[in-house]
Amino acid sequence: MAVEDAKLDLQEPGVRERTGVIIGAALAGVGFILEQHEVMLKKGPMRLNPFTALASFPDACAGNVSIELGVKGPSFRSRPLVLRHRMPAVMPLMPSKAGPGFSHYGGAEATIFPGIVASFCVARALSTRNDQPEKASRPFSMDRDGFVLGEGAGMLVLEEYEHAKKRGAHIYAEILGHGMTCDAYHMTAPDPEGTEAARAMQLAMENAGSTLKRSTISMRTGLQRP
Repeated sequence: MAVEDAKLDLQEPGVRERTGVIIGAALAGVGFILEQHEVMLKKGPMRLNPFTALASFPDACAGNVSIELGVKGPSFRSRPLVLRHRMPAVMPLMPSKAGPGFSHYGGAEATIFPGIVASFCVARALSTRNDQPEKASRPFSMDRDGFVLGEGAGMLVLEEYEHAKKRGAHIYAEILGHGMTCDAYHMTAPDPEGTEAARAMQLAMENAGSTLKRSTISMRTGLQRP
């Protein structure tokens, strides 16, 4: 869908070689591996699915997409939580004598397995708003009580702006700069002071040559942690 929406012609000479795939996933094939562990305990190791080992490969998702599309640029998984993996996205876009590069960039997750759900339950990370399941996911609410596990995927096609404009691509936005920092505070909870989050935004604006007076910052990552 992303390739079609971007009007990217993979049949054009050299495009496949200049196109990379970066897909973020936090748990990769953990659910499938847990299922196969149960099979091994009940029926023995020789009854395991032969794809069990492949499911544990960090780059399996990106690799399969590369195979499906027949693209031969950089292909790997980026694993930071909730898709905080912006820097690797630009790697396939590095200038080349063969022409501009393209990046299939996004994330995918499949977490609805008993073992995974149970692990988040005992960590008290999931919402217990069972009486109102339709209102349980409220990442931006002050009275949120945890997150809701789900499954899905989303992909973008990134390329150099002028090249995208020239070929008539469907352009949603332009990435002008980036900034990355680390709270060095907690494995899952953000620093309540928000110092490093603010510094990351400042770095992004500096990288883009922007100023606060003419910038609008929209942060829509709601982690839903209680």
